[in-house]
Amino acid sequence: MYSSSTDLNVRLQRLGFTPEDLAANRSGVLTERQQQEVAYRQRIYVKNGRIAMLVMWGGFSLLIVGWQVVSLLTGSLTMERFTAELPYVGIALAGMTGCFGFAFVWGLIGGRDLMNGKISVVEGRARVRVREIPGRYQNYPRCEVKIGGRTFLLAERNQFDVFEDGVSYRVFHIRFRPLHIILSAEVL
Repeated sequence: MYSSSTDLNVRLQRLGFTPEDLAANRSGVLTERQQQEVAYRQRIYVKNGRIAMLVMWGGFSLLIVGWQVVSLLTGSLTMERFTAELPYVGIALAGMTGCFGFAFVWGLIGGRDLMNGKISVVEGRARVRVREIPGRYQNYPRCEVKIGGRTFLLAERNQFDVFEDGVSYRVFHIRFRPLHIILSAEVL
């Protein structure tokens, strides 16, 4: 038996949006509070992307160049062989830069809706699945809600019963895989 539409709309409030947010999202606009939240997530996304690229590229560069220098200093590599292998080190670094550049561009493409603050809408019947993810010391609950072909992950336990299986919803969100950002939602 399904809950009443009013009860479901009250439960949806646990996702952290207000009626003003819902009204603005229906018009395709972010409220000031939502703009601040999106800006915060944008800063985290950009910062984490830069850190990841720097660590990966820097780490691999140091590994390749360091291996060459250590080999030269320990005598296992002669100066002639070192200079002969130097172009290959450059090719390896260029190849790494290309791979990490591709990953960076792929990340930009995947995060463009977040970076532009673009609101997407999905409608459909909810399919709710709560399952336990095994951990080292304990299992962690995970709630997945699939609406209209889009899967949303709910991280907080108090949100697990927000969506009811089989009920039709309209969800305003920002696409950002794998954790799409739910801005607001309503029962249809």
